[in-house]
Amino acid sequence: MYKNILIATDGSELAHGAVNHGLGLAKRVGATSILVTVTEQWSSLEMVGAAEGGQLDAIQAYQDAAARSAEAILEDAASMARSMGVACETR
Repeated sequence: MYKNILIATDGSELAHGAVNHGLGLAKRVGATSILVTVTEQWSSLEMVGAAEGGQLDAIQAYQDAAARSAEAILEDAASMARSMGVACETR
């Protein structure tokens, strides 16, 4: 029936339940799960505020922090998939 199931997560408790449900469905039908999280674009007002506060590369700092956060969120979801025996990819 399904070959791939796309599961979005933001790392929240509510999303954790959705990931669990999606992985359960993937396991039942033998599908691969594709786990995805989306990072919000940096705000120009926040970047101006950071620059005024002396942070010279506020955009890069934001992108680095967002990448670390996304990596942690996806690793948590992938760990759930592994523990359930569900094949997964992360994006």
